[in-house]
Amino acid sequence: MTMAERMARAHHAKMRELVPATRVPFPSWEELSDNTRNMQIECARAVLEAMREPTPKMLKVGADAIDHFLVDADGTEIHAWHAMIDAALKD
Repeated sequence: MTMAERMARAHHAKMRELVPATRVPFPSWEELSDNTRNMQIECARAVLEAMREPTPKMLKVGADAIDHFLVDADGTEIHAWHAMIDAALKD
């Protein structure tokens, strides 16, 4: 599964959670047409493209994470990635 599909599925699951069940029935991911799933994946790709340019805060926390974990080179990138995404989620 690609990152874009993971993001599209996560977005769809959150929408199902947020839309009250008493309104219009909200289909599961599997119930969506191929066209609708592909459109959602393309929207997720657009979000990924926007993430190419990190915010100044993301750059700072990413650099700090690398500095902090430099003694343990294994997994350093994932710590920086998590720190950068966490910074973006806080904005």
